Amino acid sequence: MSYLVNKHEKFPACIHGSFTLLLRTIFIATLAVTVWMPAKAGERPDQGVGKAKYEENSNNKKEEPLIALPRVIKKKDAKYPEQAFEAGLEAVVKLEILVGSNGKVEKAKVVQPAGHGFDEAAVQALLHYEFEPARTKNGPVPVTIMFDYHFTLKEKKTPAKGIKKVGGGVSGKSAGSAESHEKKAALLGRLEGKVLEAGARLPLAGVEVSIRGKNLDTITGASGSFSFDRVGAGSYMVSLRLQGFEAMDSKETVKAGKATQVLYYMRRAKGTRYETIVRAKRKRREVTIHEIDREEVEKSPGTFGDPVRVVQNFPGVARAPFGLGLIAVRGASPADTGIFVDGHEVPLLFHFLGGPSVLPFEIVDSVDFYPGGTGPAYGNKMAGIVNVRTRPGRRERYFGQADIDLIDAGAILEGPLGDKGSIIAGVRRSYIDALLPLLLPSDVADEVSVAPRYWDYQAKYDYRDKGSSLGVFVFGSDDLLTFLKKQKREGAAKRDDFYMRMMWHRLLVDWKDQLTDGLSIQVSPGFMYSYNRVNMNQNNFKLHVLNLDVRTELKWKLSDSLAFSAGLEGGIGKFFIDAALPINWQGLNFPRPSFTENEPTGISVEGSGFRVSPYLEVSYNPVEKLTLLPGIRFDGSHFHGTNLWALDPRLTILYKVTEDVMAKTGLGLFSQWPDIPYMVQNRHLSTQRAFQATLGTEVKLPLGLEMDFQVFGKYMFDLVVFDTSEALSGEMSALPFKNAGVGRAWGAELLLRKPLADGLFAWISYTIQRSERKGPDTDNRWIIWDLDQTNILTLVASWEFYKGWTFGARFRLVTGNPYTPVEGAVFDSDQNLYLPQFGGFNSKRLPLFHELDVRLDKRFTFDTWYLSLYLDVRNAYNRRNPEGFQYSFDYSERIDFPGLPIIPTLGIKGEF
Repeated sequence: MSYLVNKHEKFPACIHGSFTLLLRTIFIATLAVTVWMPAKAGERPDQGVGKAKYEENSNNKKEEPLIALPRVIKKKDAKYPEQAFEAGLEAVVKLEILVGSNGKVEKAKVVQPAGHGFDEAAVQALLHYEFEPARTKNGPVPVTIMFDYHFTLKEKKTPAKGIKKVGGGVSGKSAGSAESHEKKAALLGRLEGKVLEAGARLPLAGVEVSIRGKNLDTITGASGSFSFDRVGAGSYMVSLRLQGFEAMDSKETVKAGKATQVLYYMRRAKGTRYETIVRAKRKRREVTIHEIDREEVEKSPGTFGDPVRVVQNFPGVARAPFGLGLIAVRGASPADTGIFVDGHEVPLLFHFLGGPSVLPFEIVDSVDFYPGGTGPAYGNKMAGIVNVRTRPGRRERYFGQADIDLIDAGAILEGPLGDKGSIIAGVRRSYIDALLPLLLPSDVADEVSVAPRYWDYQAKYDYRDKGSSLGVFVFGSDDLLTFLKKQKREGAAKRDDFYMRMMWHRLLVDWKDQLTDGLSIQVSPGFMYSYNRVNMNQNNFKLHVLNLDVRTELKWKLSDSLAFSAGLEGGIGKFFIDAALPINWQGLNFPRPSFTENEPTGISVEGSGFRVSPYLEVSYNPVEKLTLLPGIRFDGSHFHGTNLWALDPRLTILYKVTEDVMAKTGLGLFSQWPDIPYMVQNRHLSTQRAFQATLGTEVKLPLGLEMDFQVFGKYMFDLVVFDTSEALSGEMSALPFKNAGVGRAWGAELLLRKPLADGLFAWISYTIQRSERKGPDTDNRWIIWDLDQTNILTLVASWEFYKGWTFGARFRLVTGNPYTPVEGAVFDSDQNLYLPQFGGFNSKRLPLFHELDVRLDKRFTFDTWYLSLYLDVRNAYNRRNPEGFQYSFDYSERIDFPGLPIIPTLGIKGEF
């Protein structure tokens, strides 16, 4: 395999509707996901310190991420071309060299010649260089690097008078006697030391260390160490140079007959720790995948460094109302997109009320986003897939960090554990519940008591030995929101109380082994427990879920052009529901809970289920540039008396037109089981289906730009919808939920992106789309879907413009969401209230949404630690973006309900 890196040798609706949609989404998605938790899908080995992408090369051999770049440990000076020397010429020869896994230079090719004999001399010199080889977690690997060889004239020295060279020594009167040599030796000393990266405290290899005026120079080895023997006593200026780091000069005193030891900390030329990103192409298995590295996650403005919110910047993703963490992809519902961590689906990835992700940035390695058209390894989702990949703990030494902002505080600790293992662990807690009572005025605090709080934790152990690896990851989240308010009722002071808690814990185990050169296996079991509870006065709802799942996958390379990937996943689950709810099942309120003063009705449901899902994918290269990926997946399950099954064939075709142009297309069937609350009420429901087709191209442009353009179409059928006519009949036995809905969505997406390099990244994301639905609930007429957004434009950029200073901005311009207008009201004397009269369903739109988010970071580098300060401002110019409307009691007047106002967040983080 071959990686390409750069190295220089030298220099170096209404508001009620929106709120109801939110509650339904949280409840349904949580219940559905927690009971039916798909197992791990798609092998994604954990990333190391390096940032090479996971890939399979043309021979279908896995390429692991680099954890170390090649460093010079031995060099040979080039012979200075005689004519160039006499003419006083200097030059820089740019070469491309292949460094083998043994550290030897196997090939050296000039890519920018200098002439005058410099090119040939540089090639001959480089072929005698030795490097500390590049490494992955499995050991040394060959890499291709760019190398600049500098030819610099030094001061010409002439022998002293009376001395002439004889072999390796000198002769003549000035040579002196043995006694004089001993006296001179007694006046010599030794200078030795070590060079570390400032802040990170990691050894730096390849640093050029020289003593001015003595014509002495050396290069640090893998441990960062260097030494000079037989240095005369005195004071000297020591110079250190390494590409990507600030040049350093230090005055040192060498004492006769003693060894002087020094320790140097070199600072990067820019504040980021990730100056060089090594990217390797991976063998494509999907039509569309967008990948973002953790460095871009941290610097993305408007996301507060949250790894999953960055996905909302990609094309095809609708803007979520109120800044919530909902991911609605290509005209589908948020419940149709799966959220995975290391290939395992999780019940909730965001804390309450649009809070941060349950996984902090520090434990995330990268985020993969598939807007559609995934291979058969993913199932039970009709739209997109988001897979957050966590990273193993670093093994160089122990690292730690702590951060605090206006909302929460957290800490991370990582390092080696045993000879071949590593661990990373973190914890975070919010403190709004402690601060809010102190900030509210006393009279308000007496009337209203709000106690929102959340906490999460993560702990991961990784063990790697040659071709096998074992990972154990345990993580969880706990959210609590309570509300108390005094009210006057019938002359007495009473209190309305509200209590909501969502808590879950997830255990993942992942074992991989390379059985033979072309055969590998992966086994990944998982366990989850979740608890959900909602109380409102005398009403309550409790849900307990236990889930055990397992997945095994076998990859077999039969030949250079043919490979198979077969898997089998399954699981069992059990849930318990205990509730006391006064639910109004009348008319259009169904199935929305309506909490009233009526006596609650007790509900107790206990259920279980199991599922099994085999799949097969073939990778076939009939010709060099063409890749065919046919696949098929079967999903079968039994849940609470309902049997469900689906057979989904899929096909991906990739054609490499040129080295810089890739054409791609994909089509297939995708299935998804109905949400559990619907199946509890109607055991005759069947699987929902969708047919997806995508056609696009990827182009590499000059200046390191990448373009991805594609058109997509989607037809959804057998959707579960509510039959209004049967619900209004009052016959609950009619079971008004039916597989009678259809939907369609189509559009085009464009992503123009400059990946992170030299402290700068940027992208332009644009989507034009249309999404519609039809069914009994719409009188069998095509209507615009609730989150249909015709135009979605996102501009993102971040730039480290000075040492440690980074500025970023995100601008979004989005078509307003559709809503159903209220055109009047009728007074109902029986209920003593006004009932709204609605116009056409989703016939109008909210005003155009636009928003600017900015982020400013400053990173201070000290010798042994880092200090970072950041200011992240959401909605910087405080645009009032309506998210719905609030009406008067008789619906004669309305006011818009604004979205989030300007939200500044100030934080501080320390790392050691």
